[in-house]
Amino acid sequence: MTIHARRLLGSVGVLILVLVGGACAGEEQGGLEGGSPGPDAVVGGEIDQISLFYDDIVVDAAVSVAGPDGTELSTETRVDTDISVITELGETLSEPGVYFVRHTVDAVDGDREEGSYSFTYDPSASAPGIVFLSEESATPWWLWAMAVVGVLVIAVLGWRLLQSVAKVRSGSATSRET
Repeated sequence: MTIHARRLLGSVGVLILVLVGGACAGEEQGGLEGGSPGPDAVVGGEIDQISLFYDDIVVDAAVSVAGPDGTELSTETRVDTDISVITELGETLSEPGVYFVRHTVDAVDGDREEGSYSFTYDPSASAPGIVFLSEESATPWWLWAMAVVGVLVIAVLGWRLLQSVAKVRSGSATSRET
């Protein structure tokens, strides 16, 4: 195997590792999956608690809620199940406007997730349901698979090119000798 071929194969190997590593790093651990009321929701009815759902096992949580005027509401937070956290509000929401939720959870694997979102309380709106966050920002698995296949095709074509160049060079060297 020529030195050029080894370099090409080494470069392709590194590129594949980067692609696979990027795909794995893109998957967030312990993130907020949804809530009720959830991010950007417009809700009404009697809201006296906020439920948050995570994609990892939660061992500890802290949640604070600020009202439309910026005042922090009285809350009591507890881990309800392995993946859900419930925050009881000191009183039922009554003031229309935008509410801000800050959450910090510690996962069983030691990761800490911090985030915030807002929802709008409008007494005339319908009661809240669970709002799940979209995964539009995540790179689909098939895109990563296509990238790996593309790299492999380029590697094979590069290998064939190097073989052709080597044959042409060896052919021209033998023709010079004769």
